[in-house]
Amino acid sequence: MDQAKGIVMERHRMTADQAFQLLAGFSSRTNTKLREVAERLVHTGELPDLLDR
Repeated sequence: MDQAKGIVMERHRMTADQAFQLLAGFSSRTNTKLREVAERLVHTGELPDLLDR
């Protein structure tokens, strides 16, 4: 999870809390476990609608 938050923080200039909220929101919208969202971001570098907040 920390790696995924770090990626979001660096790419989008967010705080740790903002990055977590973004990942949690993506998890909720896609009905995907937060752990899986974080793993996907770390392994692929992508979340399809990351900017569609």
